[in-house]
Amino acid sequence: MRNAAQQAQASGLFLKTAVVLWVLALCGAFLALPYVATLEHKALAAAAVRTHLEVRELLAISVAQTAVLLAIAAVGGQWAARKLGLGTPLIAAFLTRRPAPERTPSTLSIAFALGTATALALIILDHWVFAPNPSVAELIRNAETGSAKPSAWQGLLASFYGALDEEILIRLGLMSLVALAFRTMARILGADRELALPTGVFWAANIVTAVIFGLGHLPATAALAPLSVALVVRAVVLNGTAGLLFGLLYRLNLSLRGPRNDDRSRGRSINGDPARDGNTLDRRRLVRSSDSVHREPCADKQRVKGRTAPPVPTTSVVPLIRCADLRCTQVIEARFVPDGQSVRSQPLPQDQVAWFHHQ
Repeated sequence: MRNAAQQAQASGLFLKTAVVLWVLALCGAFLALPYVATLEHKALAAAAVRTHLEVRELLAISVAQTAVLLAIAAVGGQWAARKLGLGTPLIAAFLTRRPAPERTPSTLSIAFALGTATALALIILDHWVFAPNPSVAELIRNAETGSAKPSAWQGLLASFYGALDEEILIRLGLMSLVALAFRTMARILGADRELALPTGVFWAANIVTAVIFGLGHLPATAALAPLSVALVVRAVVLNGTAGLLFGLLYRLNLSLRGPRNDDRSRGRSINGDPARDGNTLDRRRLVRSSDSVHREPCADKQRVKGRTAPPVPTTSVVPLIRCADLRCTQVIEARFVPDGQSVRSQPLPQDQVAWFHHQ
């Protein structure tokens, strides 16, 4: 019954998280419409003539297609991310009404600092390396003087599309699935099956995803200038470099749960769903005394229900056992403690004591 309840709770959290991600991504798609309508108004007008549809109808169809892709990315990406120990810890905390992880402020500060530094570096790189190229100079000139130049407020609204939709599609969706595929191939070739997301697998998936992310920006570039080798390289280098950082920040979410995800976690997720993880130690075990447990007094020499054992110093990670002899029945609670610490056992709550009658 307890496992069934945990499975139901994990499934409910999975679906709720997917809905939240999908709704957020839809908001980003709608906010980008003014920018798209301005930037590609000529292409939209030509498409409207060919299809005998109005521009707003074409935009509605585009949003509907995006909604389907986002739903697939939210569900499929989250499924793959959980197997890799990745996830969305802040959304999980919000949905379960738990406090945000303690490392949230420091993680967000690191993300902000890295994002700012990378943006400045890419601006300098574009100005000194790519801008002198004739095709790039034509692109910049068309963007600054063309009639299809979106306004500042349109660009601001469109930035939410990059922050929400692109990251859900590319990082959560594509990168998680690619990393899961790479991990499966690595295990077939004999890699350690204990590692949820090996470092090599992560970087291989991150690089592949970053290149695809850069190539995905070519349609917007083509709307402003004819594509050339320099423009393709520019799109891949600038956007791909940012994509590598975004993938690293996606993995940086692991710091919200503490250890890095190249430990032997067997796919534990930072969302912390015990039913999904399959690694949570059930710290209550009820064992019949007539089976494998010897019917001798407990190690702490206390056989009276409700008493507590004295502090037990430890020099290694060992289980602490507390027993209570209840009509030829031993109720055992095992707990693991860190090295060098001592833990005082607590009385077993009355509603958690199970009675077994010796046959």
